[in-house]
Amino acid sequence: MNKKDNFFTKAYGHVGKGWIINRSICTLVIIALIVVVNIGTNIAYEYKDQLNAYLLTPIVDTSKMDQAQAAAAEMAKKVEINGATLLKNADNVLPLSKTEDKKVNIFGFGSVDWGYGGLGNGTSAQASPETGNVKDVTDLTKALTRYGISYNKELQDFYKDWCEPLNGIASPNTQNRDEIFSLREPPFSKYSQTLLDNAKAYSNVAIVVLTRFTAESRDADNRQLKAGPGQSEDKTRHYLEISVEEEDMLKWVGKNFEKTIVLINTGNIMECSFMDTIEGLDACVYVGLTGTQAAASIPRLLWGDEQFSGKLVDSVPYSFDYSPASYATWFQTEAGPNWYGVDYIEGIYVGYKWYETAAHDGVYDSVDNTFLYGEKAKGYYGIMQYPFGFGLTYTDFEWTVKSVKSFDGEKELANNKITENTTFEIVVEVKNIGEQPGKDVVEAYVTVPYTKGGIEKSYVSLVGYAKTETIMPGATQEVTVKIDAYDFISYDCYDKNNNGFKGYELEAGDYEIKLQTDSHNIKEAILPGKTAAEDAVFTFNVAETIKLPTDKYTGAEVKNLFTGDDAIDGFSLDGIESGYNANIPWMTRADFKDGYQIPALTDEVKTRSLSAGANATKNYSAQEALAWNNATTDEFGEAVPTENPTWGKDSGSYKLWEVKNGKAEITELGLKLGADYNDSDWDKVLDSITYREAIRIIGKSNNKTSELGSVGKPYYRSYDSMIQVKGFANLPRGTGNPSTIVLAMCWSEKLAYEYATNFANEMITCNVKTIFAPGVNIHRSPFGGRNWEYFSEDTYLTTLMGCTLVRGLQNYGCGVEIKHFALNEKESTRTASSWLTEQALRETYLKPFHDAVVKENVNGIMSAYSFAGAQWTGGSVALLTGVLRKEWKFNGYVDTDWTVGMNENIDEQLRAGGDLGMASALTTGTTFGTEVGAQYVPGLEDSYKQENATPRLQWQIRNAVKHILYGFTTIEYQKSVYVPAEDESIMSSFTIDPWEWWKPALTCLNLAVYFGCAIWLVALFMPTGKKQSEQGEIAAAYAGEQNEKEGN
Repeated sequence: MNKKDNFFTKAYGHVGKGWIINRSICTLVIIALIVVVNIGTNIAYEYKDQLNAYLLTPIVDTSKMDQAQAAAAEMAKKVEINGATLLKNADNVLPLSKTEDKKVNIFGFGSVDWGYGGLGNGTSAQASPETGNVKDVTDLTKALTRYGISYNKELQDFYKDWCEPLNGIASPNTQNRDEIFSLREPPFSKYSQTLLDNAKAYSNVAIVVLTRFTAESRDADNRQLKAGPGQSEDKTRHYLEISVEEEDMLKWVGKNFEKTIVLINTGNIMECSFMDTIEGLDACVYVGLTGTQAAASIPRLLWGDEQFSGKLVDSVPYSFDYSPASYATWFQTEAGPNWYGVDYIEGIYVGYKWYETAAHDGVYDSVDNTFLYGEKAKGYYGIMQYPFGFGLTYTDFEWTVKSVKSFDGEKELANNKITENTTFEIVVEVKNIGEQPGKDVVEAYVTVPYTKGGIEKSYVSLVGYAKTETIMPGATQEVTVKIDAYDFISYDCYDKNNNGFKGYELEAGDYEIKLQTDSHNIKEAILPGKTAAEDAVFTFNVAETIKLPTDKYTGAEVKNLFTGDDAIDGFSLDGIESGYNANIPWMTRADFKDGYQIPALTDEVKTRSLSAGANATKNYSAQEALAWNNATTDEFGEAVPTENPTWGKDSGSYKLWEVKNGKAEITELGLKLGADYNDSDWDKVLDSITYREAIRIIGKSNNKTSELGSVGKPYYRSYDSMIQVKGFANLPRGTGNPSTIVLAMCWSEKLAYEYATNFANEMITCNVKTIFAPGVNIHRSPFGGRNWEYFSEDTYLTTLMGCTLVRGLQNYGCGVEIKHFALNEKESTRTASSWLTEQALRETYLKPFHDAVVKENVNGIMSAYSFAGAQWTGGSVALLTGVLRKEWKFNGYVDTDWTVGMNENIDEQLRAGGDLGMASALTTGTTFGTEVGAQYVPGLEDSYKQENATPRLQWQIRNAVKHILYGFTTIEYQKSVYVPAEDESIMSSFTIDPWEWWKPALTCLNLAVYFGCAIWLVALFMPTGKKQSEQGEIAAAYAGEQNEKEGN
C-alpha cells in the first residue's frame, strides 16, 4: 500500500536530517532576533529619559550658561580656598617663598592620577569635564604651571611608565570598583638613584600627593588592593592608611628635602599618624577631591596669596581602631540567619562626642603613646591627633567677648534662667595678632547636665559657630554666634531619669556654653567686664526639668515609635522586646572610666536570630499590600476612608501651570496652593485629576517627574548630586565642584548659601528642575563610602549645612530631594539592617531631616536603601507616616532611591506614606526575600484598577499626587516671594529639547530586522522548481522501493 504525500512532502519531498536541523536553527535564530528587538525596543522606551540624557544635547541659552558656569567655577575655587585645611605647619614652612621656591618636586602616584570626584557606574556625586574634554580639567600639575611654578616632570614620567593611571575623570561612570580602589604607588626600589639624585638637584621643596578615590555602593576597604606590575593586595592595612610603598617614599622624601608638604587628595579623611612618626614631614593639607577646576586654588594657598581657614568636620585619631565604628569594632556586624546587620552600639557617641566624653570621664587617663607619636601623646592626645573643628592658619587671633545675651522671643532676659525657647547671641571681637592676613572661626559648644545612669549625653556638643572675613594684621572684626537652647534637648526613650515621661526633655541643671577653637580646647578670651583673658565659659540654668511632649515647630505629639511595645513597624529597633533580647552591648556613659574598652563584637551577637516580629516584617509581600488595602483602621488605630475620592471632575478646568511663550509658567492658582497645603481649592484641583493620570505620575520617576496634563504640570528633569549639575549625564552640564566635605570644612553658612544659589543658576541654565541632594547622612565611621558626599560626623553642622543649601536652591525655584531618609551611613552593605536606640535615631540621624522640613519647608525627600532594623526605611510606616507626616507635618513628596535590582518598591512605600518610585512602577518593584532584582509583585495589578481599588488605596494615591503637586508649587511660591540681595541674580533661560532621533532610528532598525527575517524565512522555506523536480524524482524512487517491498 502506498503512503500518501502530505503538504510538506508535496512541497519539499522527503528531506534529510541535515535539512531539518539547518532550518530549525535558522528559525530559532530568527525568533531570537525578533524577541531581542522587541525586548530592546521596550527597554529603550522604558528608559527613554536615561537614553535622552546620555544621547541628546538640548539647545540652550549658551550666553546664560557660560555666565552661570563662569560664576560657578569661581565659586568652586572659593570653596577650596576656604575649605582646604592645614593640619601641620612645622616651623612655618608654609607659605612657600615666591622668590626662592619657584621649582618643586611632586612625589606620589596621585600627581599623575589626581582625585576629582566620585567614580564608578551609578555613583551619584561624579565630576566630569564641563566640555566633555578631559584636557579642560585642572589637576595639581596644571595648577602649578598656570601659577608660574615649575615641577620636575621626570618624576611624573616615571610614574606613568610604572603603571597606567586610572584617569577616572575621562569616564567616571564606567570605572570598575576594584580598579577604583586599587593603589598604584611604585615600590621605592623602582626609583632609580639617578631619578632621586636629579630630584634633589632640581629643588629642595617636595610636595607629596596621597590620593584615594571613592565610589557609591562601596565603603573604604579593610585592605589595600594594588594595581601596579607584580603587586598584590595587602591585608594588613586598610584603604585609608598609607601603603608600604607610600611609607617608604615618605621616609626618603622627609630625610632628603628641606621642605616637604603632604597633600591629602581624598574623599574620606585618612589616618595621619605618619605625620608624627616619619621625620621631616613639615606640613600637611587636606585638600579633598577638588572637582574639575578648584585645584587651581592650591598654589594660591601654598604660596600665601590666600590664607588657610578650613576646619575639620571629622575627628582624626591616630588610629581609626579607636572609633566605635571601625573594622576593628562595630562598623559592620556579620550575618546572622537570613539577614545582615549593623549595630550602632555607640548610640549618640558618634565622632568627637565619643572622644570628648571618653576623655572627660577618664577613659584615656592612662594612655601613653609617647613612644609612638612623641612627647605630647599622652591621655587624650595619645589617642587624638587632630580634633574635630581643628585647623591651622598663617596667623594668630585674640578674642574679646563683647556681650552675651539670652532671649525669649525678642525679649532679652535679665538672668541666666533658660527654657527650650531661649536663644542666645554672643558677640565676639576677633583680632588678628599675627603678621599674615587670615580668617578665624569661633566655635560654640554646650556641656549639659548629666546624671550617671541617666539619659545618655555627650560631654560637649557643637551648637553654633561664626566665621570672620579676612582680617588684616592688627585689625579686628566682630562676629555674632547664635545659639538655640532647643538644640540642648535630649530624647529619653527609656525614661532613664524615672520621671514617668518618654520623649524630649530639657533636664534641670547647669548648661555651660563654651567658646572653643576645636572640640577639645576652650579659648581664653577677654570676657565682658574683665581685662585679663580666661576660659570663655558661660553658665545658664534650667530650674526644673522641662518635658516636651510636642514638637516646638509643628505642635504635634512626639512619642516613641520605634521602641518596645510602642514600635509601629512590628519590632523594637534596639533589639529588646518582650520575650526576646538581641543582647547588643550598647555603650553607656555610666561605664566610661579609665581603661574602658569598646565592647567586643562576639559570635553570639554576630550570629543571633531575629525576633518573631522582625522576621515577619523583613519580607514584604503582595498579601500584605492587599491586607493594607482592605484594613478598616491604620497602624495608629485611626479609621481609614470608606468612600472613594472624586476623579476626573471638570478635568482640565484648574490649571496650576500654563504654557506662555513656549514655557510652562506657574499660575495664580498654583502660587495660591503652593503657599498653603490646606487651602480649600486643593479639593477641586485634585477632583479634576483622572485616576489614570494619578497612577502614571507615581511610578517610574527616573530622571524626571512626569507631566500631569489636566492641571498643566510640565515634565521636569531631575539629576543627582550637588557636586555637579548632570555630572554623569550628557552635555550641557555644570561645573564640577569639590567634594561636599570640603564645602562643610569652610565652616561658613554664608559661603554655603552662595554655593547653593550659584548651583541653582546652573540648574536653571541646564534645564534641571530638581536635584537629588543634599545628602545629610552622618559620618558614623571614617570608612563610610559616601562620607565625601555628606557633610560631617556632627549632627548640628550637617543640619545647618543641609538647611542652608535647601534654602538657597528653593529660593531660586529649584527642587530638592534631601537624602537619604534614613540611616544610609554605609555603602558596601547599604541594604543591611541598622539596629540602634530611638534616642540615637532621633538626636543624631533624623535631626537634619527634621530641620529641613520644619524650618525650610523642603519640597522633596529621597528614601534610602537601608533598613531600620528589619524594616526597609522607605517602607517604614513609623518613619514616613509617624515621623514625617504626623510629627513634622511634611507635605512634600517622598521619592524612592533608584530601585532597579534593589530591595525596595513603590508599592510598599506608597502604603507607608511615600509618593514616587524612581525606576519602579506600581506592581513592578521588588520582593523582599533572598532574591534581589526587579521582581513582579504578584496579585497586585488588579487591585490598582479603579473599579477594584479600595477607598483607602484610592485616597493614598490621591494624597501622593497632592504631595507631588505641592512639592513643585511650593518652590514656585517660595521663589515668587523671595527678594534677592543686591549682589544676587536669579537667572532665566530657555532650553529646547532636541529631536529624539533614536526613536525613528530604532523603528527603522526594527523594520529592517523584521523585513530581513521575512526574506530569510522565504529563502529558507519557499520551494524552487529545481528542488521540486529533484524531490519528485526522490519521492518516485522512494515510492517504487515501497511498492517493491510490499510486493515481496
